Amino acid sequence: MNAIALTVAPTQTASAAGEAAAQGLDVPIIGSNPVFAPGLLKGPAAAALKKNLIIASPSNTFDKHPELLQEYTAKYPNVTSPSNGVIVGTGMSDIMAQILEKACEDGDLTPEGVLKAKTSLDNVETGGLIVPLDFSKVGESPSRKNFIVQPADVPGGAKALTDAIETPDVAGLTGG
Repeated sequence: MNAIALTVAPTQTASAAGEAAAQGLDVPIIGSNPVFAPGLLKGPAAAALKKNLIIASPSNTFDKHPELLQEYTAKYPNVTSPSNGVIVGTGMSDIMAQILEKACEDGDLTPEGVLKAKTSLDNVETGGLIVPLDFSKVGESPSRKNFIVQPADVPGGAKALTDAIETPDVAGLTGG
């Protein structure tokens, strides 16, 4: 076996990584969201996850956004280990702000107006928090990009290995 590919809940990922390690199988474990949660780094599969798990994620990590980590820890000093949910939430709020700004420009804040504003946006950028999004292609994924991240003993529990990269269309499965 050359690799393990999965997209399962985080505890199932830990189980697969732990079992592979117990059998002496030292191969990459490749997954996409939601395969990982930082709490897994406190469990018995932590070493195997840090060594072998590679994740395709639409959101980035704190190592690429130290200013956000600094802002967050200044505001919430009692949080010992913020999750990358802070990055997701900040990026999503930026996306929603852009949609609402467009709806305001269009003068239509009805639900239909907000949806129309959203589908008119073809290049939504969040400063690298979330992959670039194109909402104009209704019925398709708004992005074919991912950050490649790996579990690590860092704030958020993961480090970025790449900037946003194009995700290949695997045998037509992504519809692209």
